[in-house]
Amino acid sequence: MSTTIKTWYDFVLQQMAAESYLDGWNNLSNTDRQNRLLLGSNNIYFLQPGETPTTPILPGATRMTATQAADFLSRYTVIDHQPNTASGFSATLMRDNNTGEYTFSMRSTEYFDPAQGGDWYRDGLTGADGEINSHGFALRQILDMQDYYEGLKDSGLIPAGTKINVTGYSLSGH
Repeated sequence: MSTTIKTWYDFVLQQMAAESYLDGWNNLSNTDRQNRLLLGSNNIYFLQPGETPTTPILPGATRMTATQAADFLSRYTVIDHQPNTASGFSATLMRDNNTGEYTFSMRSTEYFDPAQGGDWYRDGLTGADGEINSHGFALRQILDMQDYYEGLKDSGLIPAGTKINVTGYSLSGH
């Protein structure tokens, strides 16, 4: 694999993790962590009867394969995860176990409404995506991102002088 393709894969893998519902990550078993990655953008608390992390087709399309989840779990440490704030902002700070590099990955628009385990009302057209459309920026989410990032630095979770990679697309890419 060329260096460029490997770099893209690494960032996609980290972004896919950030798209997953990692709430309570530090208290989860390895099996539960793998299941969260296999579910991806499908909230574990809103699965329909008979659905599992290995159900072939689920509504949320951003999901890792078992190979990708195992790769992520062996290569990265989740340093901190910010579940959805009042504005709908969510992000994950990770460290590559091999290189020591840090990546700050922000979740994109959640298209499911809250009854389906998503955050559409805060992320969608009546929320952050609508703010981008009308004002050019999702200002509340930007403020929450800045507060979260500053908190990570102030707490020492991001050591002083550390280079940070950033990933995001859709809402988080703006």
